[in-house]
Amino acid sequence: MQRSTVLIVASESPLRDALESGLQRAGCIVITADAADLAVQRAIVYLPEVVVLSADVAGTDSGPICGAIRSRIDASSTPVFVMAPDAEDVESVADPGAVHGRLVDLTRFTQGLAALASSTNESQMTASHVHVQGLHMDREAFRASILGHELQLTLTEFNILWRLARSGGAVLTRQKLCDECSEDDEGRQCRSVDVHVRSLRKKVRL
Repeated sequence: MQRSTVLIVASESPLRDALESGLQRAGCIVITADAADLAVQRAIVYLPEVVVLSADVAGTDSGPICGAIRSRIDASSTPVFVMAPDAEDVESVADPGAVHGRLVDLTRFTQGLAALASSTNESQMTASHVHVQGLHMDREAFRASILGHELQLTLTEFNILWRLARSGGAVLTRQKLCDECSEDDEGRQCRSVDVHVRSLRKKVRL
């Protein structure tokens, strides 16, 4: 399965740094934003599975940011929204594993976020939609975009990119791509896959 993406909406602080480091250690791609408008823009581009909101940016009401993100993203890619703990509720940002009393254990918190992102990532890999690391594909509408930019693909290019996006990083041979992604039997010349892959590389290089 592809790595999950988490967007942290918070001002720069030791707490944000600790959350970012913990999520990266858990295998997540982490994007940050320190303002509401920037958070919406980055959510549209990177399509995170989880958005972590800090009160220093979202305020007491996180609804406007959540609503703005929901309204700009396809329903199949809507992230899960989580409020970050306040700094005073964390025992030690320098030692995120430390916890006393009822204070938040940052290690467990980030592990939970990573597990939530992974679960959401898996559930969003549906039969007709997939999004991974900024790539969004809609098989029903035959549309693909990366980092918010629409890709103009042939049918074979779309099929190859779709197969690669859903492979979870597994190695796919030229023959397998040829058999599964060719438009028709007559076109199954495996060397032609190389041509399509070269064209894809040019189109996704922004």
